[in-house]
Amino acid sequence: MENTSALEEQSAQKSATRTLSSASRALGLLEAIAEHRRPVKPPTLSRQLGWSRATLHQHLVTFVNAGWLEQLEDGSYRLSMRASRVGRAAMEQSSIGERVLPLMRQLTEATRESTFLAVLDGDAAHIVERMEPRRRIRADISSEMSWALDDSASGRVLTAFADPAVVDELRATGAKLSTQTELARVRRNGYAVSAREPDDEDMITAVAVPLMDDRGYCVAALGVLGPEERLDIEDVARRLQAGADNLHALWHPAN
Repeated sequence: MENTSALEEQSAQKSATRTLSSASRALGLLEAIAEHRRPVKPPTLSRQLGWSRATLHQHLVTFVNAGWLEQLEDGSYRLSMRASRVGRAAMEQSSIGERVLPLMRQLTEATRESTFLAVLDGDAAHIVERMEPRRRIRADISSEMSWALDDSASGRVLTAFADPAVVDELRATGAKLSTQTELARVRRNGYAVSAREPDDEDMITAVAVPLMDDRGYCVAALGVLGPEERLDIEDVARRLQAGADNLHALWHPAN
């Protein structure tokens, strides 16, 4: 009975706690901006939120000063890379890797090759999960298991299907990315293949596809890698795309 009373008291305290309306409004602004695929101007946000120009301006200036928003020359606003970092942390804490593991096991068994899950972190693609045909390797995002964005399959997918604001920020900070032509090819194909150096021997090839969020932007790259001579790229790409489509349907069911 004492335990029950304690739980009831805690519940009552939580329900009695007042929420901060200012915090709720601030978070509402970030969510409103996140709904747009391109930088958005204040009049649009004002209509969307039902705020006065003065209230909106105060919030926008606050978020710019705090580093959460960036104001462009045309007066529009977009989320900064800080929001992207928080998004990656949320993805880690929600155990996206754990939810993808069943598919990774299926792919590993079907292809008899290694599978991996990578996310964008800074100017590299970091491996957060990797599975070998007979074992699973859990990778720490802060470890050295990372690949360049310009020539790895995961890096090309993560940038080709990323929020354009993220790509703009990467280029502005000097990150080395694939050419626009290559990224356009990846978008057309729906998958990417790692670059091959002419003098590479015993070449390991990777194929990767994007896992999308509900806005249509890539949150992670799912891939298979193995020796070039035994990896059927088209077959692997089809398997990866089918798996990614199934995951998307589970994570984002139609209303």
